[in-house]
Amino acid sequence: MSDDLNNDTFDDVIVNNFSQTVLLIGGDDNQFFRQVLPVKPQMSFEQNTISFTPVTLFFADVNFDNRIT
Repeated sequence: MSDDLNNDTFDDVIVNNFSQTVLLIGGDDNQFFRQVLPVKPQMSFEQNTISFTPVTLFFADVNFDNRIT
């Protein structure tokens, strides 16, 4: 997922992998600040098969400053 989560005009990226969820916050220098979220995807093992389901994330501006992060 890519969107401007913190309303700073730079795209931010959320990446799910097998062990963690990573938030990459875009900056004005064309680089990303990496923040690991304590959210793991759901995985199940059945009959020699692995099922991977990314976790649904919800974001809200809880202090009404027009920024998510």
